[in-house]
Amino acid sequence: LARIESGWELPFLLLRLNDPVDPVRERATAAVRARLAVGHAALLVQLLPLIEGLGTRRRAGPIVRAIGDLLVRGDPAGRAALWAGARSTDAAVAASCLRLLATVDPAGAVEHAVGTGDPTLRHWAAAVATARTLDPAVQQRLLSLLEADPNPRIRWRVLRARTRHPGSEPYLRRALLDRDARVRYLARASLRDLGHTGSAELYRATLADADATHDAIVGALAGLADMGTRADSARLVAFLDHQSVPVRGEAWRTLAVLDPDAFAARVKQLRADRSGKVRRHLR
Repeated sequence: LARIESGWELPFLLLRLNDPVDPVRERATAAVRARLAVGHAALLVQLLPLIEGLGTRRRAGPIVRAIGDLLVRGDPAGRAALWAGARSTDAAVAASCLRLLATVDPAGAVEHAVGTGDPTLRHWAAAVATARTLDPAVQQRLLSLLEADPNPRIRWRVLRARTRHPGSEPYLRRALLDRDARVRYLARASLRDLGHTGSAELYRATLADADATHDAIVGALAGLADMGTRADSARLVAFLDHQSVPVRGEAWRTLAVLDPDAFAARVKQLRADRSGKVRRHLR
């Protein structure tokens, strides 16, 4: 294998980096080092998932770390090959490339990962973007890319990172209308820590605002279910036949939470709703 130089032998040599027999391991290490010297960046990038796995092995660790350093900090061709790998259709290769790139260019790696739309890469990007060790200015820029992510766990993580920065109040107030209960709770708790109260009044004001978006109305209804009282049930009636299915569904759920008697009195109206997503609240 060491005498072959066509490229197909490299994966097998890499596997032998962890060989328990010293002479075999040493010969494989020498062969891999020789190939690093002449440049096999593109091939190494395609083998990064294998290389990362070997990195957890005690015997192979040092040479595997050398390969990573070569790609990200050595020949510029290595960095170019990593960016090409990040655009690969092979999800494992793309993820491995982005993990290496994040060690030298976290902002670029996160922006690329978010742009792919891949759920797994977005979760990884959120972990990088919210790390406490990240430069605060870079972090605030990256958080803006993720704060409207469709995954509520990512939105919660981003909001928690926001609380570590000055001037977080506008983001917290906006998160009060989030559809996810955990995000809303974090926003309310963080605002209380800053000395602000009145979240319930924001929910009521949003429901009274004729220009409120459908998403804002859903968030306000959900927030009122968290903090409202039976007296708020009258505010919900106008939304029980709203044109938006999510708004109607959330209005019925909130009514059931705040005023079960009023909900029971209108159950015929709920049964007649044209959407199964709304009628499911009959349960």
